[in-house]
Amino acid sequence: MVRALAITGLLLAPAAAVSAPWLAPSALAPPARGSGPPAVAGNDDGRAVAAWSTRDGVVATLRT
Repeated sequence: MVRALAITGLLLAPAAAVSAPWLAPSALAPPARGSGPPAVAGNDDGRAVAAWSTRDGVVATLRT
């Protein structure tokens, strides 16, 4: 599931950059605690959402 979201994010990110060139790109940085790579997806209004699952089971999200 996470891998599918990550792949989807890779496909959506370039499309979002082309459709909204006036938005400055933002770096997606993981939370301070240890975590794996983020799963990135688009939400209903076309903005990117990244989610990380940390080792202790906490899910952190970043919405642009």
